[in-house]
Amino acid sequence: VSKFRMQGVRSSCLLVVLALAIASLVQAAPVYDVSASRLQNYPVISSRQHQSVFDYNYNAAWIEPHGDTPAGLLVRSQNHKHVTHGAPVTPSLMTFARQRDPTHFDYISKEQVVFQQDGTRAESYGVEDPRVVFDNVTGDYILMYSAVQANPIVSRLAMARSKTPHLAHTWRRYGPVFPDVHWSKSGALIIREHPPHLLFWGDKNISLAVSRDLYSFHHRPGHFITIRDDHFDSELVESGPPPHRLSDGNYLFIYNSARKVNHYNQYNVGFLILDGKDPSKILQRSEHPILSPELAWEIGTPEELHLVSHVVFLEAMYPDPHQKDSFIAYYGGADSVIGACRLTVTKHGY
Repeated sequence: VSKFRMQGVRSSCLLVVLALAIASLVQAAPVYDVSASRLQNYPVISSRQHQSVFDYNYNAAWIEPHGDTPAGLLVRSQNHKHVTHGAPVTPSLMTFARQRDPTHFDYISKEQVVFQQDGTRAESYGVEDPRVVFDNVTGDYILMYSAVQANPIVSRLAMARSKTPHLAHTWRRYGPVFPDVHWSKSGALIIREHPPHLLFWGDKNISLAVSRDLYSFHHRPGHFITIRDDHFDSELVESGPPPHRLSDGNYLFIYNSARKVNHYNQYNVGFLILDGKDPSKILQRSEHPILSPELAWEIGTPEELHLVSHVVFLEAMYPDPHQKDSFIAYYGGADSVIGACRLTVTKHGY
């Protein structure tokens, strides 16, 4: 009896130790808090504030400074058309806004147009929604953008490159990223030290493609992340800017999303934490949005510019060199203006 009792005690002790070890591992698993705080309560770029010759300026990509290229934003710009039917805006093009500090940019004139439709049917409705990453190996700025065809409207994710993206004549086009896909857009690219490089793309669910040379991209089956019926991202998810490294080596991936609120779509911003060694692995996904339309120019109230109401849409960010795990980011408000915010990442449980 004593022998069996001692074995029982040992088994119980082993179970307790095992349970404590598991609890310790669960407790030690890192949890990331990501917050967004606006740098100011009015846009950093708006035609109403006499900062652009174009009526609508939004959904910008970050251009990091390198060599002769100054820091700035590659901005999606459009004008209003006074028509009774058809599209109320001109085809989108891209302008360069040179940054003076995080909330001040040079005036956007017609001379700042650096990328526009190429005259083909594939871009007859314009070029939209840039995302840019710098390739340290080639010195190229790699632009992923939507080449949009009119009648019928079809979007195709396309690629272009330039070593001096603020100069219009230096861009080189490489056509659709996925020639065999009828509809594609919103490409955020991670360039790794060693291939494969990863491209997150899509505008309902987000898919994943890989590349060894940063010219040809190959699909991985299935979706990388999908919509969630019971969350803030129940209608769509769409890539934000290219993911950025955190101080622990993992990646912060910002994504845009939409949910139904009454009769309209409300666009919000969420985040993923990706594994630094294998960015195709998701370590954490936001339970709540970190940025939602709250101010009049984000909601698109009648007195404000608003191509699409109830929208914050983030496509540009860069690390703050003075603060660890902090980023300056730029987002479109009501598809009409550009706002600025700070993203701050805090890690717990390690």
